[in-house]
Amino acid sequence: RSRAPSRNLALLVERLGGAIIATHSQSGIMGHHMVRLLKERGRLDLVKGLITIEGGCSLPASGLTAADFDAIPYMALKGDYTATNQQCQDTVNAINARRTAKQGTARADYLKLDEMGMLGVTHMMMLDSKSNKIADIMIEWAGKNVPRARRR
Repeated sequence: RSRAPSRNLALLVERLGGAIIATHSQSGIMGHHMVRLLKERGRLDLVKGLITIEGGCSLPASGLTAADFDAIPYMALKGDYTATNQQCQDTVNAINARRTAKQGTARADYLKLDEMGMLGVTHMMMLDSKSNKIADIMIEWAGKNVPRARRR
């Protein structure tokens, strides 16, 4: 079920000793499969955060549950040319329901740039004239939600 890109991504995260992963569009499922592979290897601790940009957010499609994100900050992000993805909203809600039940500690957010007042952002936001502002939003989110790495 796992594809080579997901395996390669998991291997890269292992070799790096951990990382925040950001995926876009069709590669969104690869980030989720990477989490599953690292879970199977007992290495979920290496996933410092997962950001899914305008991609699929289905946990069941990748063999995951909200509980797998108890210690992994999770963010879904969309521009304003894309409708709200109910799958992403449901995933974020499921992760946050565990927080409400005092299970897990990592934050989950679904950031909708249009609702944040940033209009005119297309699906290919990394090529958008506002790409630096969008990167700043992701960096700020990671700074607030991803625990700092210990110095070696």
